[in-house]
Amino acid sequence: YSTEELVEMGFKTQDALEAEAKAAEQATDAAEELGDAAEESGDQQEEMGEKGANALQTVSDALAAAGIIKMVHEIGQAFMDAALDAEKFETSIAQLQTIAGAGQIGTLSKDINALSRETGIASTDLANVAYNAISAGSAVEDAVGTAGAASKLATAGFTDTSSALSVLSTAMNAYGDAAGTATDISDSLIMVQNLGVTTVADLSQQIGRAIAVASGYSVSLGNLEAAYISTTKAGINTAQSTTYISGMLNELGSASSEVSTILIENTGQSFGQLMQSGSSLADVLGVLYDSVNGDTEAFMNLWGSSTAGMAAAAIINQGLDEFNTNLQAVENSAGATEEAYSIMADTTEYAHQRMTNSMNQVSIAFGSTLNPALEKIYNGISSVMNAVAGFIEEHPKVTKA
Repeated sequence: YSTEELVEMGFKTQDALEAEAKAAEQATDAAEELGDAAEESGDQQEEMGEKGANALQTVSDALAAAGIIKMVHEIGQAFMDAALDAEKFETSIAQLQTIAGAGQIGTLSKDINALSRETGIASTDLANVAYNAISAGSAVEDAVGTAGAASKLATAGFTDTSSALSVLSTAMNAYGDAAGTATDISDSLIMVQNLGVTTVADLSQQIGRAIAVASGYSVSLGNLEAAYISTTKAGINTAQSTTYISGMLNELGSASSEVSTILIENTGQSFGQLMQSGSSLADVLGVLYDSVNGDTEAFMNLWGSSTAGMAAAAIINQGLDEFNTNLQAVENSAGATEEAYSIMADTTEYAHQRMTNSMNQVSIAFGSTLNPALEKIYNGISSVMNAVAGFIEEHPKVTKA
């Protein structure tokens, strides 16, 4: 190239370098502006985050102050409580189904819930009572009715439902149809409570032993109950009355006893035959009392055991006509349970019990809706945990690491 050409090329290069420098300066300025903008943006974001956090805290504080957070937690816990209540009821119904069968369980469950609303007794408890009633010999279709009779007897007789069911079942199994329905037996027991110095609570713990003896000699439940009225009014407590009455019945029925011999000599019938023919205990004891011309000491000496004599003497001293009057009252006691139950049910305590039970009924209804979903969750978690356990067992070294 010539010198002129080289100079021209130098000028062009200089112009290019100056343009590049200017561009670089502009880029630097732009970068600084970008940095300032980024810093400002960061400051704004930080400020917004603080404002957001403060806003959320303000909302949280407001919800807490209004009790909403606590309420939501309580609602959640209430739903879980409802699920647990429903679980218990579901289990009790499943247990009842094992003895009643699947065909009638729907009706039984509906009837139990209806009885629960009427009596204020938990459905779970009534389901258990119905199960025990069937176990004790009650027909499946009568199980809820028997449970209802037991629950009302428990309230009217100051005892628990299980004890009430026990005495009803014992009487029904010992006497069969001769004792009447569960309600009939319940009515007669309440009459004993009214006329004697005892309660159904006391009788439920004791009378079973006497029933076993009485039914064996064809002594009706009414005669046995009238005997309890006489002995307890004479100052003999229920437990002792059971021992004394059982001893008296055993001696009357024993072919080798003196009192049995006197009965056969004077009537031509044994004790059991007299009972089957319709005589009352008072009639039988009257024969023995007349045989000694009304001599109380001689009457006591007829008995082989003092306990048997004490029961007989208590009945004699209370009056044979009084015994027969009490017997008629026991045998015509229809409605006694309902009357006593109505009185006991018309109390604040019972109203409170019914309210609590109604709330439990609602809880069970909610829980029954929730539990199908919860069952899937529980089973799913169980499957996962079982898989984890299996992995741990199969790979202990990996687990340890």
